[in-house]
Amino acid sequence: MPITGPGSADLTVLLRHRAVLLGLVGACLLCAAFIPSLRTTAITAGAVSMGSFLLLSLSTPGLNEATTRVARIDMAAIALLAVAAILTWPKST
Repeated sequence: MPITGPGSADLTVLLRHRAVLLGLVGACLLCAAFIPSLRTTAITAGAVSMGSFLLLSLSTPGLNEATTRVARIDMAAIALLAVAAILTWPKST
């Protein structure tokens, strides 16, 4: 059964589920700021999450302005995540 429109119950459930998953990734990233052993996992999860959204949004024509804005924010967030990954990369001695 297809998802019919922006007001459909199916779409609402899917979007709420996505919000929960994004919250979990965000919580993991926040915890990783204070727990070094979580950093690699959190950075990877954040990059996969944002990167997959960017790939999907770039390959989908006709997105509305709100979705395009989220994609732009994700681009900036991935750049910041890359900086965090570089700064936390283990230094060889």
